[in-house]
Amino acid sequence: MKEIFDDLREFLKKLEELGELVKVKEEVDWNLEASAIMRRCNELQGPVPLFENIRDYPGYRITSADIQATFGRYALAMGLDPSTPYRDIVAEYDCRTKQAIPPKIVASGPCKENIYFGKDADLLRLPAPMIHSGDGGRYLGTSQVGVTKDLDTDWVNWGTYRFMVHDSQTAGIFFQPTKHGNAMYRKYEAANRPMEFASFVGGDPLVYVAAAGSAPSTG
Repeated sequence: MKEIFDDLREFLKKLEELGELVKVKEEVDWNLEASAIMRRCNELQGPVPLFENIRDYPGYRITSADIQATFGRYALAMGLDPSTPYRDIVAEYDCRTKQAIPPKIVASGPCKENIYFGKDADLLRLPAPMIHSGDGGRYLGTSQVGVTKDLDTDWVNWGTYRFMVHDSQTAGIFFQPTKHGNAMYRKYEAANRPMEFASFVGGDPLVYVAAAGSAPSTG
């Protein structure tokens, strides 16, 4: 197949063509309901739900395109045929990790279509779901990529880190002790300097594969 996806929208469109996505037009509550449905769909390896009518957030959508829910979806994200055997998927993944592709820096992109500063940068503008009843808050970051830069080198790391909304302009980030983001943060903490952090969603599905995978430190 060797199909390449530029962003999440293209991947969702392909899933819909293959019957792997269902558009939900009935109103769904961001408070526990959306996450419960998404979790159940993943457990049953059912189609990806795309919620198009979120309570309190007209015009917004929520999805959980968990590419690891099925081997076929994982293969599709890699540009392989969905029927590719698991062993071949692993072999292809291993091959690609040995063929690093340098990033290409561009002047702009879709991620800069809407820019907000100061008080306008309201985290509650987005329909962050309350995932579990015992959670301390709503999560914007579950299927997202957190970007950090090493204090002493040019090393930039992408990882998947929990990103919980505290209020309209404050969020908490969970860097697991064994992750590169934590190692970078400790350097900034020791130097008593703030560490910049960028978070993004909606990228090429392979971005999430790379961000969630293990790689040696370069810093």
